[in-house]
Amino acid sequence: MMFSIKVKDFRRLVVLLMIVGLSETILANSTEDQLPNSEPSNSLQATTTDLLNNAEDSNPVQATLKVGLYPFVPRIKQFEIVIQKVWEERGVPGVELAFVSHEVWDGGYAIDPPDDLDVFVFDALFLQYFQTQGYLAAIEDEEIEALSDILPYALEGSRIKGKLFGIPQLGCTNLLFYRKNDRDLAKARTLDEISGILGKCPYTGVTPPPETGLMVDLSGSTTNASLYLETVMDIKGEYTPVPQLPTVDQLNPQAIFHLQKVLGMANKRQASSNYFENPYQRASWFGKGFGRAVIGFTESMSAMGVNQYQIDFKLMPLANNPKEDVPLFYVDMVGINALVAKRGLQKAAIQLANLLASQEVIVQSLAPSHPTESPQYLMPVRRSVFSKLWHYPLYRKMYRLVKNKNPRMFKIGDQSRQWLNHTKRAIQDKIFDIQVCN
Repeated sequence: MMFSIKVKDFRRLVVLLMIVGLSETILANSTEDQLPNSEPSNSLQATTTDLLNNAEDSNPVQATLKVGLYPFVPRIKQFEIVIQKVWEERGVPGVELAFVSHEVWDGGYAIDPPDDLDVFVFDALFLQYFQTQGYLAAIEDEEIEALSDILPYALEGSRIKGKLFGIPQLGCTNLLFYRKNDRDLAKARTLDEISGILGKCPYTGVTPPPETGLMVDLSGSTTNASLYLETVMDIKGEYTPVPQLPTVDQLNPQAIFHLQKVLGMANKRQASSNYFENPYQRASWFGKGFGRAVIGFTESMSAMGVNQYQIDFKLMPLANNPKEDVPLFYVDMVGINALVAKRGLQKAAIQLANLLASQEVIVQSLAPSHPTESPQYLMPVRRSVFSKLWHYPLYRKMYRLVKNKNPRMFKIGDQSRQWLNHTKRAIQDKIFDIQVCN
C-alpha cells in the first residue's frame, strides 16, 4: 500500500522505534535489580520525553514567511524553486516559506499588500504610494548585502528622503526589437522615422504577414497610462521623479497623438488582443518571422526561439527628440511588510529580502533550467549578475544598453493608485479613438 509521511512525523517514528529498542534493554536491566511487586524505575519515561523533545528541536518549524513574487515573468516557478532551495541551504532555521498565488499578489497593480504578506516584490511605480500608506518597512543601508553591486539608477531611485524602502531586484524598459539585417530600423532614432519605415495600418488582423508592420500590446490600461507619462517626458525631454498627474480633461493631446501613431503602425485588433495565458505571444510570432518589429521588455526574447540571436533591440522612442529622450526604466523591488516586526520576524524577513535580490538567486533564476531553454532575459540590476551571465551575447548587449543610456527609475508618486484608477481607462479610450487601423 502506498502512503506518504511528513519529515517531522518521520523523525518521530524513528525516535519511537529507538525507544522501543531502548525500553527492552532498560526493562531487562531493571527487573534483575528490583524486588517482586516493586514500582518500576522512571528511567524509561525520562528517556522517552528527552528523545521526543530532541526530535522536535532538531529543526522545528517555528514560523512561516508568506512571500509574494512578481508574477509577470516567463518562468515564475523557476524563481520559487531556486528561492526555496537557497533558503533551505542558508535561510533562518525553523522558518519556512509559503509562496502566494498571483490572485493574492499581483505585483501591486490592483492589490495593496495584505497584512499577512511578509515579503513581496512590487513594481516601483507604487513605491511612494506604498510608503505613505504605511505598507513598507524601512531598510538600513548596512542591512543590504552587496549594496554597492546594485546599479545606481535602481538603488538611488529606491530612496525616499534618503531612506530605502525596498531592495531592487529586476529592471525593464520598453524596447523596439527588429532583425539585425534591417538597416533602416537600425538607423531610425525618432518615432516619426520608425513610423515612416513601418507604415500606417500596414496589415489587418491579429498576426501580421512576415516582415510587415509592428506588433505592440496596448491591451492593458495601466500599461497605456504609464506609456502616456513616458511620452510626456520624452516630448519635454525632461525626467520628472514625481511626474505631474493630469486629470482626464487635462491630458496632453500631443502625447495621445504620439501613442496613436504607435497604434497606427499595427492595428486596433492586434494591439488590443490580450493573451493572458501567453503574454509573450507577439514575441513568439516575431521569432517565427511574422512582423517587422515588436515592442516589448527584454524578457520577450525568451519567447523568440532559435532566432533570438538574429534579433537586435534599442530603446523605443516615443517622441522626436533623440538627444533629449528620457531613458525610463521600471524596477521591481523586494519590500518588507511594516507589520512583520510585530510578528517578531523582522530579521528573518530582511534575510529573505536580501536572498530574493541576491546574485545567487537571480543568476540561477534567469539562467536556463534545461539545455533546451533560453534564459529568462529579465534585466538584472546588479553588476555581478550581468557578469555571471556574460556568456549569453544578449545579456552583454543588455548591459551595454544600461551602461550607455544613463537610466532613470520610473515612479509615479504617492497618488499613483488613485490617479490610475481615475484616469487609465480614459487614456486607453483616447488612444484607440481613431477611425483608422481597425
